[in-house]
Amino acid sequence: MRNRWKTMLCLLLLSGVTAWKADAQQMIIQMDDGAQNPITISMVQNMGFSSGDLVVLYRSGASDQFPLSGIRKLVFDGTISVDEKIMGDAQHLTVYPNPASGFVTVKGIPVEATSLSIFNPDGRRVMTVPVTSNETVVDISQLHGGLYLVKTLGRTSKFIKP
Repeated sequence: MRNRWKTMLCLLLLSGVTAWKADAQQMIIQMDDGAQNPITISMVQNMGFSSGDLVVLYRSGASDQFPLSGIRKLVFDGTISVDEKIMGDAQHLTVYPNPASGFVTVKGIPVEATSLSIFNPDGRRVMTVPVTSNETVVDISQLHGGLYLVKTLGRTSKFIKP
């Protein structure tokens, strides 16, 4: 379980996440020794990895480091979603809500598209969904928890299923 959370966090950070949005504002890093480290998300400028540590850089210029080997789990105390980098033009997919457990809406599907594919973090296609318009609702209730990529005709987005 610990490796699953680390993998999800790593993929999320490495896949182009640029900003967090939050209704409730805390991420709590729970350590193996029982320590809990609450972090106010609106105060975070960047998160990344360095020498086996999770590094949190705050808008104030301060930073915190947490050894990956000691992180038991990350807990978010409300609705958290991510904004993605938009590469090139404004033509991109939007997936919401994010995270989601039952259904997601995918917007920005090209008119030429006849289907979209959902891939797990291993790159394995887990769903192919037929599309007939630039927006579709996808039932993701049968997927396991994790980070997923949505792709169609060169456009990509991602979502998290808790």
